[in-house]
Amino acid sequence: MKEIIETAHEKSLEMLSRNITPRGLVAVASQEKSLYEVAMFIRDAMIASLGASLGFGDKYKVPFQNTLITLGKYQNELGQIPQAVTPRKEGNFVEYESQDSNLWY
Repeated sequence: MKEIIETAHEKSLEMLSRNITPRGLVAVASQEKSLYEVAMFIRDAMIASLGASLGFGDKYKVPFQNTLITLGKYQNELGQIPQAVTPRKEGNFVEYESQDSNLWY
């Protein structure tokens, strides 16, 4: 059982590291390897940041700060934080269709 836990721990850190970008933590590391777009989702990023901050050192602090900066940059005039920010050639596509984004932020 200990081997399985250690392997899962290593794989989760590998995946987390692949999903770190200069603008923060994204849900999909590569468009080529996924059916989904490379996008930053607030729920995913905050859950991952809570888990990683419980013992993985300072390595993840800057990516999580960058995630908050990116999401905060798109806060709308009513104060709502977006649920997702997806990079596109013509600019970022920002989605506000959630009710809990500000709570996660």
